Amino acid sequence: MNLLKLPANFILILNIVVYSHSSFAQLTFNWAQSIGSNVNQPNHHVRISASAMSQDNSVVFTGSADTSVDFDPGPGVYKLTSNTLAFGSFLAKYDSAGNFIYARAVPDTMWGTYPEAAAWKVVCDNYGNAYVILYFDAAYVSAGQYAGMGIKKKSGVTVYDSLPIFKFRNSILKYNSNGKCTSVKKMAIDVELSDAIIDHHDNLIISGYFGEYMETVTKDLAPGPGVSLFTAIGPDAFITKMNPAGHLTFIKVLHYVYTGPYNGVIADIYATNLAVDSKDNILFSVELNGLYDVDPGPDTNLVHAAYASKNENYNYIFEKLDSSGNFMYRKKFFNTQFGMGLKIDGNDNILLYGALDTPIDIDPSNNNTVIINPNGYYGSFLLAKFNNNGAYQYSKFITGGEENFINDFHITKNNKFFFYAIFSDSTALAPAGIPSIGECSAHGKKIIVQMDTMFNAFYYDEISNSNDSTAWYTQILSGNQNDIYLCGTYNGRFDADFSPAVYYLENTNVNPAYDVWSAVISKYQFPANLRTQAFNETDAGFIFEKNISKIEENVNSISIAANAATPSATYLFENLKMNCELRVYSSAGQQVYKKTFNARKSSVQLNLKPGIYLVQIGSGTNLLSSGKLPSY
Repeated sequence: MNLLKLPANFILILNIVVYSHSSFAQLTFNWAQSIGSNVNQPNHHVRISASAMSQDNSVVFTGSADTSVDFDPGPGVYKLTSNTLAFGSFLAKYDSAGNFIYARAVPDTMWGTYPEAAAWKVVCDNYGNAYVILYFDAAYVSAGQYAGMGIKKKSGVTVYDSLPIFKFRNSILKYNSNGKCTSVKKMAIDVELSDAIIDHHDNLIISGYFGEYMETVTKDLAPGPGVSLFTAIGPDAFITKMNPAGHLTFIKVLHYVYTGPYNGVIADIYATNLAVDSKDNILFSVELNGLYDVDPGPDTNLVHAAYASKNENYNYIFEKLDSSGNFMYRKKFFNTQFGMGLKIDGNDNILLYGALDTPIDIDPSNNNTVIINPNGYYGSFLLAKFNNNGAYQYSKFITGGEENFINDFHITKNNKFFFYAIFSDSTALAPAGIPSIGECSAHGKKIIVQMDTMFNAFYYDEISNSNDSTAWYTQILSGNQNDIYLCGTYNGRFDADFSPAVYYLENTNVNPAYDVWSAVISKYQFPANLRTQAFNETDAGFIFEKNISKIEENVNSISIAANAATPSATYLFENLKMNCELRVYSSAGQQVYKKTFNARKSSVQLNLKPGIYLVQIGSGTNLLSSGKLPSY
């Protein structure tokens, strides 16, 4: 067995070496449906804005469409002609086999001079109901005129709304499993909503913000009937919770704190990316600038986040409230540019993800600092994990290129991690265990990656485009068992099957200048025997890449050789500057190997049964580093 010489930060390299021997197994293609494609007519656009899984494993999505679009991908025809405008919002549903169930215009009617409506968010509860967040705007209405809309309810009653010029409103619409509207709740005019989620007891939770800097504004934040007035002296953020019957449970506000005359400092706040853990505690990410009290209760928890105008960096926190809306804690990340997506995994760990353009201290505790620096690589990704108490666990930084970004990060019901990313140029994803994806086409490469709970890739698949097509999947969904759905928008022609076989979707017109966009839903299955991390991640000793510097200080070099075909691995420690102990544990936590290496050249060969093992290097009671070792 030939030894592979590696640098001292061996835990990171170990994962690359071992996983590079793994086959990047492909998702098994089931089916794909194109909605709205028509090769003979121009401008028959369909664009997906948001999607969600219903409790019966159906896919529900919202978006915008031309009135001539056929929403039934089968032999039938179903067009939305109730709205007289050329381009309007819709809600549509398809079963787990891709068959059409329903589609309806949202809103049902609009009038006025160029009113705009966008159904930009949809979430589903456990009863098959779909909640749609509808944005209605009168920005282009003529002076003295009004823009109006109507939502037809299941009862036959139509709920109307009208707005004067430059005003907007968000409404919360509830549709049953058959697509009939059962509830309309209107927010106050000029109150923004930013996210919505359903908790484990079918409560609806929404986030938003209102108010302007250096202005005093009073708004009713209670959706629908009832009044709950809140006054803001600057931009304020809020979290609202409603029970399944639509009754208000609470409204919690993060208040701007006035500190004196205007001095050129910008104040703003955006609460986004809601998530709930297994106990229905609420977590959310916040972008903010200024002095804010982020405890929405009677106590005070001030965050002073000054806007860095010199480099246009921002300030972020993620915050946790209990299921009653009481403040629990917050974590801050200041003076950086980070996408700050937020998800909760099956073990109630908190995952942050997104593009990282400037340095960030990802472990903002009092006693530790972990600076991650993209070194000028725009389009780089950061994935970071924190436990349920907000303590930093580990992170993975993926170097990217200009205009690369993560489109979605998804956690399945059985705690599998997937992300979908777009690349505009050659990008090395080695830190995630993926080789370079090579040169990209004119439209960039799109890949879906399945990762373990430590952000190491098991496999990735590339969405293959022809030179005259673009596929933009917008969201990953997962159903029962091992099903994965991709929902998005495309034009031209592309292959929806990731395997060597092909399954082309096409909407290319006879006249290329028509530039038609269509919606696409595709379904895949991932292998049921994918490896998962089984170690106790709440153990304070279970860390990753945090103490690499200690290894570098005490070990000149470490070599590893691993053969995927045989259950063995060889470690060679050269010129140790201190005594070290190598410990290996099974996924059940049982110690299967332990050996101390003196301050000299040492080597050992492991013979392990197939499985995934935790490897630790320590000195005395100090854990220097740890990582995973798959054995085949």
